[in-house]
This record gives sequence, C-alpha cells and structure tokens, in this order.
Amino acid sequence: MSNTSKTMRVIQLIIFTLLAVIMIVPFIWAVGVSLQGPGQAYNTPPTIFQPPFMFSNYVEVLSKYNFVRYFANTLLITAINVVAGVIANSMVSFGFAKYDSKGINALFFIALCTMYVPSVSMMVPQYVIWSKVGVLDTYIPLTLASFFGNIGWIFLFRQQYKSLSNSFYEAAYIDGANPLYIWWKIYMPLCKPIIATIALRIFMGDWNNLQGPLLYLTSKEKYTVALAMSALKTDAYGRVELQMAGAIITMIPVIAVYMFAQKYFIGGIADAGVKG
Repeated sequence: MSNTSKTMRVIQLIIFTLLAVIMIVPFIWAVGVSLQGPGQAYNTPPTIFQPPFMFSNYVEVLSKYNFVRYFANTLLITAINVVAGVIANSMVSFGFAKYDSKGINALFFIALCTMYVPSVSMMVPQYVIWSKVGVLDTYIPLTLASFFGNIGWIFLFRQQYKSLSNSFYEAAYIDGANPLYIWWKIYMPLCKPIIATIALRIFMGDWNNLQGPLLYLTSKEKYTVALAMSALKTDAYGRVELQMAGAIITMIPVIAVYMFAQKYFIGGIADAGVKG
C-alpha cells in the first residue's frame, strides 16, 4: 500500500471517528440527564453520570405518564403497517417486474410520478375524506394506506425482482404453479434483504411518526409514543430528566430493531440497485 493510500485511510478514519462522536455525544448526554434528579440538568457547569442515579425517572414516565399504553398503541400500528406494507408492496412490484404486458412500463412510470406530489398538499384532502367517512380518532387513517402500497417501496422491490432470473418463474409455471404461489414460495424467500430493509424503514417511519397521530388522534389513551413525547413537554414542563427518560425509552425499540436487522438493511440497499 502506497503512502498516499495510507494517508487517505487515516484521514477517512479521523473523519468517520469525528462524525461518530458528533452523533453519539447527544445520546450520551440524554442518558446522563435522564438519570439525574429534579433541576440538576440546569447545573453550570453540567454534570452527568454522578450518583445517585435516578432510575425512578423511567418508572415515573412508564407509570405516571402512561407510556406503557402508548407503547402498545404504537406497536399495534407499526405491526399492521409493517406486515401490510411488505405484502402489498412486494405483490404489486412483482407484477411490475415479471409481467411483460403491454403498457406495464407506462403504468409504472405514472406510478413513479406520484412520488413528486408533495405529501403536505394531500393532508387537507385526506383529512376531509377521513372526516366524511367518520373514522377520525381511530387508527384507520394511520394504517389503511399500507394495504395499497407505497411507490417508493414498490420501486425497491421491483429492482430486487428485476435482479432475479425469470427462469425461476418460467420453470415453476411450466410445472403448474400459479403466479401467487410463485411469488410467495419462490421469489419472496429470495428477497429477505430487501424485505428486512423495507420492514425496518416502515417500522422506523411509523414509530417516529408525529404528523399522522397529531392530525387524526384526539383521545389521549390512543396516543402513540411520538405524540406522547410531544405531550410530555407540557405535562412534565421543566422536568428535563423526565423528558430525556421518555426520549430514551422511545428510542430503545428503534435501536434494538436496527441492530438486529442492520446487516439485512445494508445488503438490501446494495441489492436494490443491481438491476433496473
């Protein structure tokens, strides 16, 4: 390895280390503050990770501020959206990738164009529709759309299917398998990386979603964790340690899921660009 290459690797290592420190320091500070007593977050100079550690802050957030209920609400919404999203998007994209019908590419192009419609412009029409249907303050507006697919996820699934040989489909079809069986039993098992990628992205998006619950939910017992965190700023005003405890509790599932699925996530992103 030349001296220039060694120098570049050292520079890259330094840059990546600095970026990692910049990203992890706020998290460490939040953990430290969440273990402090009332008012200690305002100490000058700041002091963190000094005994006694107030783990009671987490107990108070979970019990007094009902975060256990909000966790259950959010898990229900995310579970529905992950399962429905993976199945719906993979099924639609399979049709776009493997069926060579006349006009299929034009139809896919039209679907892609919907990506350029600003989501903000759809908020008022969607709210009016859900209001007319009479399902406000329910989870229907937050979950029903997942059953009809998302063009971004459809695109990623289609890229994955395009990278897989058509010989699998042809051989199974000749043997008498129907398209639904071929999709579910042959192609879906070959798409584990992209499935994990999309499932993780849907999970993270729904877990951290504030806009949707803020728009459609009014009953406090139906709040999600994102909405509960927003309300905690008012309910525990001035109690920074409780707000940080709530933030850490909210982050734990996302971190755990990402750590579990990160190898699939990285592999799925790489595989999605193999073939257009």
